[in-house]
Amino acid sequence: MANNYSDASIEPPLPASLFSEAEIQLMQDACSVVCRHDGDGLRLFGESYFTTHGEDWDENPLDLLAFLQSKLQQLDAAAYPLIAIHGACYCDKKRPDEFGGFAYVITRTAIRSFSTWEWLEAQTAETTGQNGGRP
Repeated sequence: MANNYSDASIEPPLPASLFSEAEIQLMQDACSVVCRHDGDGLRLFGESYFTTHGEDWDENPLDLLAFLQSKLQQLDAAAYPLIAIHGACYCDKKRPDEFGGFAYVITRTAIRSFSTWEWLEAQTAETTGQNGGRP
C-alpha cells in the first residue's frame, strides 16, 4: 500500500492578530495547516495531509480558500494584495500519477487555481486531439 502526501507553502505571513486561537486550531485540525508565530506574523504551511476542504474533530467544516480570502479582505490592499499557495503532492512509492503540484492565488475578489494534472491532461488532449474522455 502506498501513502500519498501533500505539502504547501502559504505566503505571505499574515498578522497573527487576524486569527483567533479557535481559528488556528480549526485550520490545523481540518486542513493540516501548521501555524508558526514569527514575531507579529503567522506563517502558514500545509503539512503531509494538506487539503483545502476539511472538517475538524467536531465535524466543523472549513473551506480554507474562502476562509483565507475573508481574512485577506480585512487587511490593507496595498500591503497584502494576494495570498499565494503552492504545493506538491507525492507518494512513498514510485507509481504513475502519484506526483504533481498545485497553486492557488487568492485575491479579494477571486480564487484561481492550477494543477499539474489538469495541465498535463490539457497538453495531452491538444497534442493528440483527444479530450481525455470528456464530452
